[in-house]
Amino acid sequence: MALPAFAESFPTVSKPVDIKGILMLRVDGAYLYKLSVSLRVINDLPKVDTPRIDVLFNLIQVKSALNEFVNQSLFKPGLRVLAQPARELYAAIDSIAPDLGPDVDYAEIIRGWRLAGLVTKFANLENILIATLQTLDLYYVSQKGGFDTSVLTDAGENLFPGSLLVKVPEAAVDVAAATRCLAFELPTAAAFHLHRANEAVLRKYFDHLAGASSRPTSGNMGDFINVLKTKKLGDSKVLDVLKSIKDLHRNPLMHPDDSIKSVDEAISLYAAIRAAIGYMLDRIDDDEAPVIKPLPLEMPEQTKALL
Repeated sequence: MALPAFAESFPTVSKPVDIKGILMLRVDGAYLYKLSVSLRVINDLPKVDTPRIDVLFNLIQVKSALNEFVNQSLFKPGLRVLAQPARELYAAIDSIAPDLGPDVDYAEIIRGWRLAGLVTKFANLENILIATLQTLDLYYVSQKGGFDTSVLTDAGENLFPGSLLVKVPEAAVDVAAATRCLAFELPTAAAFHLHRANEAVLRKYFDHLAGASSRPTSGNMGDFINVLKTKKLGDSKVLDVLKSIKDLHRNPLMHPDDSIKSVDEAISLYAAIRAAIGYMLDRIDDDEAPVIKPLPLEMPEQTKALL
């Protein structure tokens, strides 16, 4: 009987899973446990001559599990060393337990030495598999603060006000990236994405108060804040919070010599920015019309060089 495609050629590029624009493959720990249980059925084969029907269904399950693991699982790129022993084991199993069909002699007696040969081939495969799994790049993402890891990696928007993606949908990419960076201990990267999300909300807050046509041409956070303060628009407390984020966190981070040193520091920044975003969103009506008509606003002379 012809072997399946995986026994002839082992592709080394697995199909990527794209989650919200970020390439990430989640390892199912239960799958590895079930795989072990499925494959080790071989060790329980009888050691004497046995009718094919008595071992057929168990061995077909072993074939299926082996095929799925080597040819279809996300581990496939790291399993090239298993190609030859997997091919040999599959061929030996298939000669004893072919796929069900009218031509299969279910009553045929399978000699004990053939069954013992499967056990030997499986032992060889298992030894190589154990050594391979010990060197695969498998990592456990530890919990950060009080956050649920699955929320950080897959649903970061849940850590921000529910109205964020309704009122400022353009912030979605950055809040998702920021929380993933927290999960994977990339605090400086998390800070950059947090600031980008905050500034996206600030732009919408500014547009609501003064109109999009009145945006500062520089696009700098400091200029947005100064225009609103100069024209006495918006909540002064909110603007003070935004200025403190700019002065204490954003501006220093723009310098190559500065970085966020720890996840705890990034979490503290998240708390500050989350609060600022919440304040602004509460003051942005669903109606996109600005509070005042767009004005030809001018920047105060002393703020032009500020960020």
